[in-house]
Amino acid sequence: MISNISNFLYDILSTPLYLSKALLQYSKPTISGIQRSRNSLIIVCNGPSLNASLETILQVRDDHDLLVVNNIAQSEVYTALKPEYYLLADPAFFNNENQIALKTLDKIFSETSWDMNFLLPANCEEKLDDYYNSHIARYYYNKTSIGGIRFVRQLLYKWGFGLPSCTNVLMPSLLSGVNMGYKVIYIFGADFSWLKNLNVDFEKNTILSDEHFYDKKVVYRNLSSENKEHNTNMSISQQVFNFYRMLKNLDRIHQYAGYMGANIYNCSEQTMIESFPRLRFTTLST
Repeated sequence: MISNISNFLYDILSTPLYLSKALLQYSKPTISGIQRSRNSLIIVCNGPSLNASLETILQVRDDHDLLVVNNIAQSEVYTALKPEYYLLADPAFFNNENQIALKTLDKIFSETSWDMNFLLPANCEEKLDDYYNSHIARYYYNKTSIGGIRFVRQLLYKWGFGLPSCTNVLMPSLLSGVNMGYKVIYIFGADFSWLKNLNVDFEKNTILSDEHFYDKKVVYRNLSSENKEHNTNMSISQQVFNFYRMLKNLDRIHQYAGYMGANIYNCSEQTMIESFPRLRFTTLST
């Protein structure tokens, strides 16, 4: 009870701040100009559980539009899926320093031989000027984090001012899908299993075993070392708190989807997301 009152008061008091932030950081989004080919959308995330779903996704591929994310272009399945959309959100793709990100961009622009919509953060319009492919059309979304009172934030989401959070690529993927008019959205490969993959080594560094469906071996990331230069707290407690906020923001996307008359189903074989109804992929239908 006390927690609910506290959250409500925070939403009221923070609303003017979020409104100002949305207006100051606004850049006209262009994804609303995209013409959908179908009424349903499959969002393919890159969690390890996607391996168990790929065959089914390929079987129903022609009945649904498809959105992929992050480094999937480095996997063999990318050209088999031939997605209608590719969405990026991580700043690493736009700083010309991350070698994995640069390799992904090279793959996207060299191997895409079908018409595809490239969805990018609005502040990155000039970051990829060196890349060109006649099959790829670029569209932009605002990644400003927006909270506050529910009806105000939902209007801001609808008008393209921002989203609940951009701490994970699934957030802009879902919001973009809803705002493009899809009424049914299916999620695959969204394991969100970082909690069980966190560890503290003997030097008290926060270590994450970062796993994807296409990995040949597990990659271990030293989060403490990665974020020292940004003066960011990457303690276990901070990571767990960030994970909590991420899950709560997915709850807000679920609320927004209902407001827009859309249904989101989590079909991931393994997942820690409880915001959306679960659906076995064997029952997937158009």
